Amino acid sequence: MTGKLIQAELKSVEATVEELADFTEISVERLMEIIEGGKKPTVSEGIAIAQFFDLDPMILIGGRA
Repeated sequence: MTGKLIQAELKSVEATVEELADFTEISVERLMEIIEGGKKPTVSEGIAIAQFFDLDPMILIGGRA
C-alpha cells in the first residue's frame, strides 16, 4: 500500500525517486525497498516522505489520517 501510494504521488507531482531521495536524504536503494519491496518506512522516513508530498505522515507510518 505504501509503495503504491508513493508511486502514485511521484507520478502526480512529476518527480523522480532521485528527487525524493535528495529531499528526504533517504537513499534511492532504501526508497526502492519501500516502493517495490513492500517495506514500511521508519517513522522518520515516513515523515520526510510525507513532507515532500505535503501529506499527513500518519498515512505513511501506519496510522490513519
